[in-house]
Amino acid sequence: MPASSTTPTFLTPADFILPFPGRSDADKIQGKLSACWCDHFDGLMHDRDAWDRMTNGTPFGQTLWLAPWWDHLADKRHCRTLVVRDEAGKLFGALPLYHDDATPHSLHNMADGKTCTDHVSVLAAPDHTDDVIDAMAGFLAGTAMEPSSRWNSIQIDGVVEGDPRMESLLCALARRGVSVHRESRMSTWFVPCAESFDEYLKKFSRKHRHHHRKLLRDFDQSETLHARFAQNIDDVRSILGDLIQLHQDRWVAAGFPGSFADDASRRFIHRVAELALHQDRLSLLALCLDDQTIAASLSLIGDDDRAYCYCTGADLNLSKVQPGKTLNMFMLRHAHQQGYQGVDFMRGDEQYKSRLHGQPRRVMDVRLEAPGLAGRWRHVSRLAQTTVKQTIRKTLKRPTVDVIPLAD
Repeated sequence: MPASSTTPTFLTPADFILPFPGRSDADKIQGKLSACWCDHFDGLMHDRDAWDRMTNGTPFGQTLWLAPWWDHLADKRHCRTLVVRDEAGKLFGALPLYHDDATPHSLHNMADGKTCTDHVSVLAAPDHTDDVIDAMAGFLAGTAMEPSSRWNSIQIDGVVEGDPRMESLLCALARRGVSVHRESRMSTWFVPCAESFDEYLKKFSRKHRHHHRKLLRDFDQSETLHARFAQNIDDVRSILGDLIQLHQDRWVAAGFPGSFADDASRRFIHRVAELALHQDRLSLLALCLDDQTIAASLSLIGDDDRAYCYCTGADLNLSKVQPGKTLNMFMLRHAHQQGYQGVDFMRGDEQYKSRLHGQPRRVMDVRLEAPGLAGRWRHVSRLAQTTVKQTIRKTLKRPTVDVIPLAD
């Protein structure tokens, strides 16, 4: 079905509740698809199941992540979500964005910044992904300078290299004159499950294989060490509270504020965990020494049967127990027992992720500049700034940033 990029209309308070295609008519598009901006967050996700089906299997474009972020961390930001609908008004795709008062024509992906959202991608009805992307690209490139739809730049943080939907959108935009800049400072790390946990351990040398088995055996046989998973809301509040404290202690000791330094961030992650528990998609684990939590992790289970490990914490004062290493082995053994595809340890190039035989994929910060002379000038200026910064980093013997061109 061809897509249309006609002059947009903003959804008004009277019509911002978007109808979704039901399961029975999910393959049916009435007329053509067209894109427009939606400035009203309320109503975008009124049908949770339908919205979540448009994601690529990860939890970070779904309602359990975006709705709590909007409620607790959006603050004074304003919704400017790109939506794709058919002529009956049914929603077939979306790219959740926002802007603030200071820079109304500069857009950003929702849940960016300190939230550290990875796997940011285009949302699209699975059977109509190409049509949705075509409608988005045509709209963004064709209407960027129109008064009612103007945008100067779009910054999307947390795109994982090789994501087919985002790759297709960026290539389609580049063909239409949009300037695309991509750079990466770190990778996500995915540890795939083998046929069994014992098979996974065979990837290690004999020495390390013996060490990992001994860690788990000592833990399982200990009279003072035990593990517990959150089973109810009280467990969530207790374990997550301990996890936040362990996480904050580590980062504050290193001279950083930590991910949960403010009340809003703590309320956000508590709400995410509560929603994930209700949807049976939460893996909130605590390793305990008697009644003390010595290590903990929060993972969200995606529709792709991957465990996305968003946050961990360990008591580094208990080096003899090795709580961090034990936690990683416990999570990976549990993933094998549950039949998951693997564990995604997400962004950050800590050495333990490669030692666990994680597979790296670069996580990118994408910058789009609107077609036209001003957009090209901003793009060229950014390239020049990047070149200068790279030279300074090399001179100071600091890691450089990967600049990633689009595939031809």
